Amino acid sequence: MGSAQPALNSLSVAMNTKFGKVPLGTDIIGWEQAADGAGKQYAQRLAMNFKKKASDPNSNDIVFYVSYNLDNNPELRMFAEKSMSQKIKQTLSA
Repeated sequence: MGSAQPALNSLSVAMNTKFGKVPLGTDIIGWEQAADGAGKQYAQRLAMNFKKKASDPNSNDIVFYVSYNLDNNPELRMFAEKSMSQKIKQTLSA
C-alpha cells in the first residue's frame, strides 16, 4: 500500500442525465495527474450502477464524487471498487 500520507489530489464527479445512457463525468481536481481517468471512470460506473428509474416520481439521481488515490495496481483497484460498491448498496438500502 505504501507509507505516503493520504492527500486529496484528485476529485471526480459523475451524474446521470436525460441526454444519454452514459453518465456525464469530469475531473474537478487533479486532472493533470489523472492521465488514465480512473477516478472519473469509477464515478461514472457508480452513477450507472446506482441509477434510479426515471419513472419513479420521487427519483433523484445520485451525484457521485470520487477521490481516487490508489496505486496503479489493477487488483487493488478492483478490490477497492468492489468494497465501496457493496458499502454504497448497504447504505442506500437502509
